[in-house]
Amino acid sequence: MKFLVLALDFDRTIAQHDVPDPEVHKAISELRGRGIVVILVTGRIISDLRRVCGALHFVDAVVAENGAFIEFPATGYSM
Repeated sequence: MKFLVLALDFDRTIAQHDVPDPEVHKAISELRGRGIVVILVTGRIISDLRRVCGALHFVDAVVAENGAFIEFPATGYSM
């Protein structure tokens, strides 16, 4: 089976106490290098996510605000 997309939750999954794990960033980079699309999913408001994460370019897409907001960091397109 080949994975094409991986969706990861932020809080208590790739981050503890608002701090993203550096090893997870490395793993995400490796996955993206293999052509796997990585989506960060969170209930957080996007501005709060940016506050704790900084630039979101380490993933292909972000689904935030319990699904009410979607952004593609590489292009800046959001809806």
